Amino acid sequence: MIDASPTPAAERMRRYRERRRRGLLCIKVQLRRTEVDALIARGLLEPAERKDRSALAAALHRYLDANPIAARHMVTRNDERVTRHGRARETGQQQL
Repeated sequence: MIDASPTPAAERMRRYRERRRRGLLCIKVQLRRTEVDALIARGLLEPAERKDRSALAAALHRYLDANPIAARHMVTRNDERVTRHGRARETGQQQL
């Protein structure tokens, strides 16, 4: 009989494609002890969970949900202003 369970590589690719469909990225983030303490102080993380990576990720998500980083304008590496709808016009007016 053939084992039909996916290989680890196939499973990683499946998770990657699912994240991409949902518009998500997976990154590593280094948190300082003071940042973990701040998550605890804000009630976003239980003190006993300070070394639990899943709990830290969930607490960081809760923080970001409450404090979105949705910048109306972004600046690219070329110092070019970009709006959510495309590049800003040279006259300084935004594209709508």
